[in-house]
Amino acid sequence: MSGLTCGVEAVSFQPGALVTLSENPDCVLQLVNLDEASGSAWVRPWPLAQAHAATFTVCLSDLDQAQPVG
Repeated sequence: MSGLTCGVEAVSFQPGALVTLSENPDCVLQLVNLDEASGSAWVRPWPLAQAHAATFTVCLSDLDQAQPVG
């Protein structure tokens, strides 16, 4: 997790949910996986491109607006 420090958060997100970053609400991401113990989540850009969409790690506290996929 290359230097990312997150506090432990109570989560209401589920993998597959569409979320936004608090600092950039126009950027929609798909939640790939959660690590509640470290307070982090792996996300990728949404909608998925035909090419590989790399995942990256963010703090759960930076996520807003969980929406179900589909």
